[in-house]
Amino acid sequence: MFELKSKLFLSLGLVAAVLITAVVLWFIRFGSRMSISYAPTPEMQMAVQTARVSAMEWTPMADLVGTVIPYRAVALSNEVEGRVTLVNFDTGALVEPDQILLELDASTELADLSSAQAGLVVAQAAVRVSEADVEMWESNLKRIEPAVAARAAPAADLDQARSQLASARARVDSAKAQIRQAEARIEQAQVAAAKKVIRAPFKSRAGIRSIHEGQYLAQGTRIVDLQGVTDRIYLDFAIPQEYVQRVKPGDVVVARSAMLGSESARIEVVGIDAVVNPETRNVRIRAEVENPGERLKPGMFVDVSVASGPSERVLTIPSTAVRRAAYGDHVFVVVNDEKGIPRAKQIFVTLGASLGDSVIVMKGLAEGDVIATDGSFKLFEGVQIAAPESAAK
Repeated sequence: MFELKSKLFLSLGLVAAVLITAVVLWFIRFGSRMSISYAPTPEMQMAVQTARVSAMEWTPMADLVGTVIPYRAVALSNEVEGRVTLVNFDTGALVEPDQILLELDASTELADLSSAQAGLVVAQAAVRVSEADVEMWESNLKRIEPAVAARAAPAADLDQARSQLASARARVDSAKAQIRQAEARIEQAQVAAAKKVIRAPFKSRAGIRSIHEGQYLAQGTRIVDLQGVTDRIYLDFAIPQEYVQRVKPGDVVVARSAMLGSESARIEVVGIDAVVNPETRNVRIRAEVENPGERLKPGMFVDVSVASGPSERVLTIPSTAVRRAAYGDHVFVVVNDEKGIPRAKQIFVTLGASLGDSVIVMKGLAEGDVIATDGSFKLFEGVQIAAPESAAK
């Protein structure tokens, strides 16, 4: 009996020793890991750039498309028909006022001119002969009148002398009329000959040349398009009729084009059309813009911005702060929690027009709010922020 109890206690002792050894080995192996697993970890922080919501005066603008219009332009045509004898311009050439551009064969007109000039010489000679006859009959009349008065000559001689004098004076008038007629024929021939010479009406840039020497031109053939060259040029654009009361001559609007350079140009309104287009309900506006070096050419389009409403005070934020999603545009505002730790708070916003690198906020934010900008894509609701600027409570 005693031996049985001894064996039982020995077995229990061995089991207890094994259990204690197992517990010690388990603690040695896994105890340190448990202490590490349950140790508190530092909270993650997100580094972002921040900015404050700012206010500014803003004028709403309407973006339109303008067309460049020259001060002067003409499609040059010939008034009379004829064969081309001279072409004195090239495609794209700069032509000066009164420069000869084209000549037509004027041999017939020049012959008519020579004939008229010869007729003038004949008429002038006839005038001189008739005037000499007048002088002769005037002298004869002066001799006959005293003789008739003294009854030394018959009265018939006096009547004949007076008749001859009247006839000579009539021939003078006729010869002078022939002079005027000859002068008219000369002028007519000169005008006809001048119509065979096409001249530039003003300083301009020639278009594409398609006329050559020897070519026969019918009356009214289009010779070349000329676009006036000036230091300023017109810019026409159309605005909706509801905006026309906001634009008047003297106003300055903004124009943008690659041809105007990297910066916007300020152009002056010089006129407003008197009628509204019945199809588009738009009103045509004409403005002037500087055009040094002919950088703007007729027919080019230019983007134009025109005020579409009164100035107002608006809130703006950097465009990089806006996170766009299918469920709505939002930003992350930096606010301090009860412990003063800056955290991200998601705020849905209503946006307005873009102003370069900024955007107008119509609803959702207040002036002075601190928002995350660059790096805001990393944020989520409640995350701690390592912001360079302290957040307002």
